[in-house]
Amino acid sequence: MKKKFCVIGLGNFGSHIVSTLYEEGHEVTAIDIDKDKVQAIKDICDYAILGDAANKEFLASQGVQEMEAVVVSTLQGVTREPG
Repeated sequence: MKKKFCVIGLGNFGSHIVSTLYEEGHEVTAIDIDKDKVQAIKDICDYAILGDAANKEFLASQGVQEMEAVVVSTLQGVTREPG
């Protein structure tokens, strides 16, 4: 059965998840704020969308509440401790 997934953040990990889910026959929406990453993924997903996933209204407009799962793959807001 085809399921709907959303992947937010299209770096190496996010792109791999998009590719895997799409190859398995699922409906995949890919979202990133980087135009180049969105363009690069458009052929291996159902929907490649340029947008700010930190915006609740934007996410609601993409129908994420109806998806089986949402994968968040971003370093935004992540800090690394030295060492």
